[in-house]
Amino acid sequence: MLRLNRVLCGLLLACLVAGCGSSDSGVHHLSGKVTFNGQPVPKGRILFLPNATLGGSGQGCFAEINDGVYDTRASGAPTPEGATTVRIEGFDGKTSASNSVGKPLFLGYEVKLESLRAGVTQDFDVPAAAAKTLPKAGEEAP
Repeated sequence: MLRLNRVLCGLLLACLVAGCGSSDSGVHHLSGKVTFNGQPVPKGRILFLPNATLGGSGQGCFAEINDGVYDTRASGAPTPEGATTVRIEGFDGKTSASNSVGKPLFLGYEVKLESLRAGVTQDFDVPAAAAKTLPKAGEEAP
């Protein structure tokens, strides 16, 4: 679990260092709901990364997921318009002194979107099959 927290902190730090800002196509904030197997994701992170293979450009950004809801306004991170890869990490939210998000429900679930538009709410429904990417007991997280 410590390795997982280090990986997630590293992703968050990389996003913060890179900065979340504007691109030539404009910026906007995005919000919506995230469900896993039909239920709201208790805790998690959602990353918006430009998809260069489909013409996306700009800075990657993130938002925290709390009780199945995310909003990039909360982190002050606008999302550039254009082709985007969305990566979602979901956790059960059962926290402890050493774990602020709980056990992973799924890791690294990705969706590719051709474009994001200003003022649009974007919901994500992560299928139960996404849990198959979790490491087995004794294995390290990806």
